[in-house]
Amino acid sequence: EVPGKEVAQVYVRAPKGEMEKPFQELKGFVKTKLLNPGERERITVSVDIASLTYFNEKTNKWVLEKGIYEIRVGASSRDIRLSGFIDVRN
Repeated sequence: EVPGKEVAQVYVRAPKGEMEKPFQELKGFVKTKLLNPGERERITVSVDIASLTYFNEKTNKWVLEKGIYEIRVGASSRDIRLSGFIDVRN
């Protein structure tokens, strides 16, 4: 065991809607300070609501689709350790 840094990456999985979207998209990340073995650090990763929107060319407007968004946190896209949901109701 040696000191090291960890990264927390926040991914969002959008609801199925009008526009086709990827399985999940990276929306934010933060790296910890140098941690000793067994040490913990509380971190905060902010995700701007605007990053959940897409531009609708038909209406010429930015759109936040209604539905359930899954928020996924992990060391990488394939190492998700925490997830939760938000319900967007325009």
